[in-house]
Amino acid sequence: VYEIKSKFEPSNEVIEVETYEDHRMAMAFAPLLTQQSINIKDPSVVNKSYPSFWEHVELVTDL
Repeated sequence: VYEIKSKFEPSNEVIEVETYEDHRMAMAFAPLLTQQSINIKDPSVVNKSYPSFWEHVELVTDL
């Protein structure tokens, strides 16, 4: 297991992520949900490759 520890504390600010209609952008930023509040614009882009992606993310986060 490889663990990465951040030097920064999570803030109360919500970070906005633009997907540019690319499912990989939404999926790449999803792990941040465990540490920081983020708003992924157009989250439905993941449906093209992994329709149940957000359901699975909900199992490990506070969505």
